[in-house]
Amino acid sequence: MVTLHGGDAYPRLGRGAGAAWNAHNRARAFEGASRLLAVSRYLADVALGAGADPQRLSVHYQGVDADWWTPAPNTQESREEPIVLFVGALSHLKGVDDLARACADLVGRRPHHLVLVGDGPLAPALRERAHVSFTGRLDREGVRDWMRRARVLVLPTKPTEGRQEAAGLVLLEAQACGVPVITYPTGGTPEMIAPGASLLAAERSPHSLARSIDEALAWSEDERADRGAACRAWVTRERSLRASVQHLRAIYADVTR
Repeated sequence: MVTLHGGDAYPRLGRGAGAAWNAHNRARAFEGASRLLAVSRYLADVALGAGADPQRLSVHYQGVDADWWTPAPNTQESREEPIVLFVGALSHLKGVDDLARACADLVGRRPHHLVLVGDGPLAPALRERAHVSFTGRLDREGVRDWMRRARVLVLPTKPTEGRQEAAGLVLLEAQACGVPVITYPTGGTPEMIAPGASLLAAERSPHSLARSIDEALAWSEDERADRGAACRAWVTRERSLRASVQHLRAIYADVTR
């Protein structure tokens, strides 16, 4: 049983010796595995394009612990500015540069506070923006604390150097905390959002992203609560660790029968 997480499935990723080594490992996995598990339908399609046997390929969504990623126990309305949250590497792949531009467009029009959790190559340039706060890397408890305070989490991941986001577990973690999310329809990310409760913005468009963030900031407290509850219910039902384990058990039973 071999799980494909992202770069391991791309047929033309990397250069030189690294690309050759990746191709060698991929070929061995594709030929020798009783079953290949892709973490999204998108990645399964990438694997098929790279030569995977469709009869031995399954989609297995990796779930999150919905008993740990939970909404804040205190539901009292916060008096602070609404928080727009990003969690991840501060890189072009994660689209944090688009997010900073989108939020800059809203400054003076829609009160909010952009908080970036993580570190990466774009950090120096982002630190020059007055409307952005940084936490650096945090442990799970620290990430959950910020998620529980957020109005919305944004992950505008975009195609970069031939690859796309395979899944985006941070989207599931936030929604399990009752926080709606906004993302681009890139790679496997559309498979990680609650239909009708979270939002998709047009890919590579800071302007569209700003409109989606503006929409989320304009929600009434009741609508925000309803969307958050719908997000959590969907993750618990479709993308929880419990659901993932049950599905994996069924896959193992099928392979070993």
